[in-house]
Amino acid sequence: MSNVLKSFLSGTRQLAYLNVGEGLTAYNEGSAPYGQVHWRFRNELNDYLNSKQNKYNGVNLNFEFLTMIQWIVIFLSLISVVYFYSDSRVSKPAIYFLTFILIGLLVNALCTAGLSSPYERYQSRVIWLLPLMIFCYWSDTVKDKWLK
Repeated sequence: MSNVLKSFLSGTRQLAYLNVGEGLTAYNEGSAPYGQVHWRFRNELNDYLNSKQNKYNGVNLNFEFLTMIQWIVIFLSLISVVYFYSDSRVSKPAIYFLTFILIGLLVNALCTAGLSSPYERYQSRVIWLLPLMIFCYWSDTVKDKWLK
């Protein structure tokens, strides 16, 4: 039972791990990616070594601004979620789709953290579904109001 509890607790922590760029460091000579690029794409090796990720040992990779923007967008999306569930004018299919996305985000967090450990990159890959759905709904609503 303790494994199930630990998996659940890790999954709840995973929900808040949304920073951009976690795990992006330089993969120079001796790393697994370097070996594969050297073996399979030898003519691309110079471009690989001169990429922003590898040049200067990854020092130029700074994602703090993108992380801040992502947190703001997610916060605004969560405010919209509260609006969706409280406004009776929102259509049932929109509510069902929103519920489906929220359940998907929860299942992703529980599965990835339960099978591995909580890492930023797991939830950051799918959290964009929530703002995308919100944007699609608002743009459709604005279009309907303007075209009447």
